[in-house]
Amino acid sequence: GYPSVSGRTPTASVRANAEEVASLVVTYNNSIAFTPYFASASTGTASSKDVWGGVRPYLVEVDSPYDQSVATNWKTVETYPRAAVAERIQTKLGITPGGDPSSWFEITGKTTHGWVTGVRICGSVTKSGTYVRSTLLGSLQDVSGRTRTMRSQCFTVAYDAGQDAFVFTVYGYGHGCGMSQWGAIGYARNGWTYQQILAHYYPGTGLTALW
Repeated sequence: GYPSVSGRTPTASVRANAEEVASLVVTYNNSIAFTPYFASASTGTASSKDVWGGVRPYLVEVDSPYDQSVATNWKTVETYPRAAVAERIQTKLGITPGGDPSSWFEITGKTTHGWVTGVRICGSVTKSGTYVRSTLLGSLQDVSGRTRTMRSQCFTVAYDAGQDAFVFTVYGYGHGCGMSQWGAIGYARNGWTYQQILAHYYPGTGLTALW
């Protein structure tokens, strides 16, 4: 529907690859599958249940071992001032933080591959890692004044008294459910076909030709 697409002109090889798969769709039980993807995983993906709450039998945790070695910015650090975090907690949750800041965040649940499923905040309310990343701390200014959102909900957190700030060490980039794009590149570089990659990240699905 776009009048034009700017960028490089596709090579003959790119055109041939696109034409090879143009008629194919990923299916599950004879229906087109929901196939989310994201940039990079920790050491594996997260299930749809842990990310969004809905259960799909082909959106489950799978290994993604190459991300760490092939992805750009696989590990990042976000540092948020205590005062800014306290204001967000008050605004979003109606809680006035107090006491030792090192107790404000307690990770209560993680998946096999480190995706955070539960965080107890100020000892009184538990939220998902996705909520903490996107809603509670999303687009918050860091200690240098930059507006920053954590790249994923796969993180650890510690309070740094010297900076009077919370330090989040983050792994991967994106929501974590479905196919990791950098992970797929890693598998491809190790000889996997696109059929094998799709079957790995969406287990139980198949490819169906529409024409």
